[in-house]
Amino acid sequence: MAVSSKVRYGLTALVYIAARHNENSKGISAVEIARENDISLKYLEQIMVTLRKDGVLTALRGISGGYKLARPASEITLTEILKSLDGIACMTSAECSCTVWESINDFVCKSFDNVVTDFTDNVTLRDIASNYLNEAVTMTQGQWI
Repeated sequence: MAVSSKVRYGLTALVYIAARHNENSKGISAVEIARENDISLKYLEQIMVTLRKDGVLTALRGISGGYKLARPASEITLTEILKSLDGIACMTSAECSCTVWESINDFVCKSFDNVVTDFTDNVTLRDIASNYLNEAVTMTQGQWI
């Protein structure tokens, strides 16, 4: 499955924030996220604006400025993130002039969408960040699994 760079970088930024998230901590700057994850700052800022507008992130101003999760990571689903970042899309009937392809595309996309939504509705940002942290600990112990 192909994932757009917008989804890849947005999810990377969210996992980075979630892994360092603390209710009392200051925000994490886009500069830090971009630097630590080798993402273009200009592109990342566009992604962060989208995530903020869709209620996934909050932006903090001032000396403790940066980004924080708008809600606990356990309440942010992968579905919400993908919808915010326009991650999954099927060809619409208007884009296709072949009736056979329309039928195939509609069936495959509807089936795929149902399976993906069932999965992504049950995966939270906390799940993804926890997996990342577990792998990072294993890697630092010299036992990459």
